[in-house]
Amino acid sequence: MKVEYSSDLLKITFEKNERFEGRKLTIKGEALSCGFDAYQSSMEWLKPYENEVIDEETQIYLVNKILEKEFSTGFIITIKNDQCADIFQLIKLLEQFNDDNKVLLVVLLANTVIQHLSKSEGYKITEDSLTKCLEWLITKDITAYNLYLYLENMDYTSVLHYMSKEKDCEKLKYWNCVSNALAYTIRKAYEFEKAHDFPQTIECVDNKTIEEFILNITKIHDFTLVKDFIDYLIKFTDLPILGRIEKIMNKPIPAYHRKR
Repeated sequence: MKVEYSSDLLKITFEKNERFEGRKLTIKGEALSCGFDAYQSSMEWLKPYENEVIDEETQIYLVNKILEKEFSTGFIITIKNDQCADIFQLIKLLEQFNDDNKVLLVVLLANTVIQHLSKSEGYKITEDSLTKCLEWLITKDITAYNLYLYLENMDYTSVLHYMSKEKDCEKLKYWNCVSNALAYTIRKAYEFEKAHDFPQTIECVDNKTIEEFILNITKIHDFTLVKDFIDYLIKFTDLPILGRIEKIMNKPIPAYHRKR
């Protein structure tokens, strides 16, 4: 069995004399400093078996085979299945969202965590950046480049700069949510301008950024709160952007403060 991984994907290749010889399996999750947390419900075969459903019995077999694998480096794979199925159902729901709704979702949810950074250096720029994201969403009058300067700049006043200086490891999960929301908004702003070239940091931003955001935010907030946001956006999707924002902000969301 050959094991490869990236920041959010585990890839297993079954070798000779194994039940699924020659097949490749992917499992979504999160790379850690000394291992990988994988989510059982996200198992998928790669081509040519991508349409084959992995039933519960097969999942159990695959989990056991993967957990048998030992690494000389001490690398550890953990398979999780608590609320993971529900979380990946949320991610699947987002496939029906247009770009504006995806931006609105991540920006409003990011706003619910910024109070945890209120004592951190750079809090004001973080708060301002999310306000500008909403402003862009409503008016489309702010350039992608001006939004990008909130994420990264040469003046050492950007979200990524302050995130790199954060000494409290617990707060990094909040910084990650904010930076992902900002980066995704910037990417969509550049696409709105029909740009062909992107800043290096933005080049790799895509729907996987949304998935990473959802995985992070569900570690911070109760799953139900995140689902409520998504359900509200589905319910009010026919309203103009401003109407959607007002509907959600009128719902009692913890730590969300409407900008006056």
